[in-house]
Amino acid sequence: MLYIDWKLTLLTLITVPMVGYAMRIFGKKIKKSGALIQERIADITALLQESISSIRVVKSFVREDYEIKRFQVENELNFQAMMKNVRLTSLLTPTVEFLAALAVTLIVWFGGYEVVNGIMSAGALVAFLTYAVNLANPVKRLSRIYGRMQQAMAAIDRIFFVLDLEETVNDKPDAKILPPVAGKVTVEHVTFSYDEKHNALDDVTFEVSPGQMIAFVGPSGAGKSTIANLIPRFYDVNAGAIKIDGYDIRDVTLNSLREQIGIVPQETLLFNTTVMENIRYGRLDATDEEVIAAATAANANNFILDLPEGYQTLIGERGLNLSGGQRQRMAIARAMLKNPQILILDEATSALDTESEKIVQAALDELMVGRTSFVIAHRLSTIFSADQIFVIDKGKICEHGTHEELLKRGGLYEHLYKIQFGEVTQQEHK
Repeated sequence: MLYIDWKLTLLTLITVPMVGYAMRIFGKKIKKSGALIQERIADITALLQESISSIRVVKSFVREDYEIKRFQVENELNFQAMMKNVRLTSLLTPTVEFLAALAVTLIVWFGGYEVVNGIMSAGALVAFLTYAVNLANPVKRLSRIYGRMQQAMAAIDRIFFVLDLEETVNDKPDAKILPPVAGKVTVEHVTFSYDEKHNALDDVTFEVSPGQMIAFVGPSGAGKSTIANLIPRFYDVNAGAIKIDGYDIRDVTLNSLREQIGIVPQETLLFNTTVMENIRYGRLDATDEEVIAAATAANANNFILDLPEGYQTLIGERGLNLSGGQRQRMAIARAMLKNPQILILDEATSALDTESEKIVQAALDELMVGRTSFVIAHRLSTIFSADQIFVIDKGKICEHGTHEELLKRGGLYEHLYKIQFGEVTQQEHK
């Protein structure tokens, strides 16, 4: 084109910045629209997952129509976002084609003028016009690809937003490996806040000797579970220190710390695989015999053998095919297989019926032998034998001692005890 007529070429290229500007404007809008689509799809997915996993609740309250309406609302919002994106994408290509047509118009107008005045031949104009059309076609194809790329970029932004999040708890550059511990835990003037406004724990101090069973009791939101989260460093303390066998847990590697801590939560998370693999999750190199021994110690072997395929039975998503007590015993077996020196039981029996609680509690008693154990409990009957009971209220330790000592003291623990065992009058409760 430059060889045939450089002036006509420059005139044609006037439309290039216009094409670039149009693609930039539309690209921003398409990317923004694509991000909105990703959010809508995430909302629909979350709603579906929530509704399906809570299907028994939905059916028991006869809320099928309500859930369908919720889905329809979210789906309509997603439809609107998709339509906006389609409109923008559909407008981009015609806009580029219009600008390309404008370039052709300029070629015909100025080129025709030059042909009439004998500056260039008609054949040269036709050749020039052919080259210009050949140049316009890939530009139009690029505009269609550009729209798809912007949609993809919106999705990529969401992925990298998660990947780029910084870890709030990290190993120090000079962190050491925590050697095998005896289980002495020291909490020194620990203060911690989740939101930097209200302290979940305020200047908490206590010491636990190896092999002791320690219980935390108190009202909901008092800070009991917070202590359980700080010991394995799921969070870092704002002030003070937590030490295990004299090692500040912030000075050792996370892996070496958590390898020596076992946790049995209130809500057991099991994977959609076999019983054998779920228990082996506690120690991946364990043999089948070691897995069976752990299950036996956790009072789980008998019910496992009664399953259709024994230890090779698939238990369903989140342990769907097992009862609450069975899931909890499998969690205990997993913890036994890990064989940690420090054990954290976060209300491990609170969701069980009396018979299941008795069986699970027997397994827990077996698990706690020789280990430093921290028990968070609402049912005081499970902690009567604790070496020390710490009563926590509003982030502070207000009482501590054995069960008998705390009852004699007549404080918050005695009040909680009387409420649970029906020894408090309605007036006292108020």
